[in-house]
Amino acid sequence: MTYKGVNIGRKPKFDQLREYLAHSGINLDAMEIYKYWEPKHWMTRKGTPVKTLEGAVDVVCDNIKREAKKLAKNTKEKKSPSCKRNKVVKKERVLIPLSQNSNQDTSWMTYNDQLQDRRWKAFREFIFAIKGR
Repeated sequence: MTYKGVNIGRKPKFDQLREYLAHSGINLDAMEIYKYWEPKHWMTRKGTPVKTLEGAVDVVCDNIKREAKKLAKNTKEKKSPSCKRNKVVKKERVLIPLSQNSNQDTSWMTYNDQLQDRRWKAFREFIFAIKGR
């Protein structure tokens, strides 16, 4: 099985599983994944070992969604499955000069920080004045 492109053996460590769930934003407990895969000895239906940690988690999520859909159909209630990805917001980093001389004094700013920067605000106001809002 691989995780982050590295072979981690036949089954993942609990910490690796928790780290993946936290990083990917999946709202699921690592123990649920172990409860699903341990009785199967980390083997798929076809008898092949699970290749990636991501694939193992996706299978458990699909099963949870399928069971929730079946339960909702039988009870006429709409329940959201507990395996839902939270949106992980990645901030885009852009290098912009902080002074007029671009050779010195540069720093990383996120896009949101750029929007709040006084130079960017002045430029936007200039464009809005020319084109109109």
